[in-house]
Amino acid sequence: MSDAMPWLTLVLVLTAAGIWAVMLHLRGKTKQAIQHAELELESTSDVAQEPVDFAELAALPEIVQHYFRHVLVDGQRRIRLTRLLQRGTLRTSTRNPRWLTFDAEQVIAPATRGFLWIARVRMLPWISLQICDRFIAGRGIGELRMFSAVRIASDHDHPELDEAQLHRYLAEAVWSPTALLPTSGVRWTALDDESALASITVQGIHVSLEFRFNARNEICSVHCPGRWMRTRSGYNKVPWQGRFADYVQSNGMRVPLAGEVAWLEDSDWQSVWKGRIEEIRHELA
Repeated sequence: MSDAMPWLTLVLVLTAAGIWAVMLHLRGKTKQAIQHAELELESTSDVAQEPVDFAELAALPEIVQHYFRHVLVDGQRRIRLTRLLQRGTLRTSTRNPRWLTFDAEQVIAPATRGFLWIARVRMLPWISLQICDRFIAGRGIGELRMFSAVRIASDHDHPELDEAQLHRYLAEAVWSPTALLPTSGVRWTALDDESALASITVQGIHVSLEFRFNARNEICSVHCPGRWMRTRSGYNKVPWQGRFADYVQSNGMRVPLAGEVAWLEDSDWQSVWKGRIEEIRHELA
């Protein structure tokens, strides 16, 4: 029995080394795919060189004009890319009571109406999951990987996902405010003195969101009466809402640092994401 121990130890060491080598290889391929997606966003993100002109706001609903005059500066350069570092908590569904901590990086590209979001979710001290959501060239993709290497779930080539990711892009454009200008493809329609409907079309995909503004002329929430939610049985349209708060100055613009996202099931607020911006950088045209 003792003679077999060195061989058993060797086998275990070699097996562990082999598994580790495979993991490193898979991590490398994942990193390359993410870098490729980011490069795709960057290479096609040449925004208009003309500075922001408040004279172009005259045809917009009054509350929307107040918002842009509050968060932007007349004559400033437009945003080419917005880069974010986020921290917060999330849960995988409204039925799951367990909240998980995450940290994430995000790139928003106003010129192409696209984004890339990569989050590391801690399951246990030694186990983490990587979520990669992106919307590029009108195509939504979602991936889930163990240890940033082994893909355990993937969602793509579904028009419902494409539409849902465009809804997300439009809502999160509050972090990249020149992306909400009419010259960036957003059409605004007045609803009442405190809200307006924003609509956008990308690659034939059309979505709209209700934007609500607070007394300081800041976007405080967005609402969609029916956004596609992925369930075990497929996709279902469910009311969806996001909230924003804690506006600060960044590159002469005002953006929110805090956010929360929820599904409204039977009119009941079911929060699934709570996050805070740790760092925000705007690359200007």
